[in-house]
Amino acid sequence: MEIKFLGNWSSHIQAGKRNVSMIIDRHIVLDCGPHTIESMLESGIDPAKIDKILISHMHLDHYGGLAEILWYRGSRNVKDELTIMGPKGIRKNMERILQIYNTPDNDRFQIRSNYVEIHNNGEVYEVKTNLVDKSENDYIEAFTGNHIIPDNMYRIEYQGHTIAYTGDTAYNSNIALVGEDVDILFHEMTYPDEKSEIAEFWRHSTYSSAMKGFSESHARKLVPVHLTDETLYLLQEKGHENIILPTGDIKL
Repeated sequence: MEIKFLGNWSSHIQAGKRNVSMIIDRHIVLDCGPHTIESMLESGIDPAKIDKILISHMHLDHYGGLAEILWYRGSRNVKDELTIMGPKGIRKNMERILQIYNTPDNDRFQIRSNYVEIHNNGEVYEVKTNLVDKSENDYIEAFTGNHIIPDNMYRIEYQGHTIAYTGDTAYNSNIALVGEDVDILFHEMTYPDEKSEIAEFWRHSTYSSAMKGFSESHARKLVPVHLTDETLYLLQEKGHENIILPTGDIKL
């Protein structure tokens, strides 16, 4: 399994940064903020060959780039279907966005996509999908996060490895479940501890709350994502043998 970062930053975007997005083995995408497609192309990844996009929640910095990918595939009339997994309403919202963008609808511009909606209401939902036809053990499992809008936290077992991704969330008990004994937990870390009040208001994680979720999950490694200058500085200053910064590719 190879995980490539297409972005690692929060909504506090700045020059030279892109919103958090990751791609597994060049075909499974986790979150898709604005300009994700540019990161793909700059990394030599063909957006026509991805087959699954997992959206944690429908904020601009996490799914604002989905329409760009659909336009790219439609303009090239990609025959393969793209599976899009996300919270309830993602299909309706994306269809509305495509309509606002005056997306063509003809034989020369066809978007082939399949939506899998997860109905968050405080319960834990499980969605299992074979990622590789020859392996029945690969799956995607979704848990409810604690954000200001519905947020899916994903657990993915693929090619003998397991990873988890929290999307945006304040601390909650499901983090220990989604990240239980995974090889890598990709956990949002937007605010330093001294900004815990604003973190709680927006239902984001601080340095300490992310570290608490990591500890309770017993994940082997932590990769903090959705960073700001403040949390990146903290991570560089403190250091930790079980923390990997989201800067280079990760291979399992």
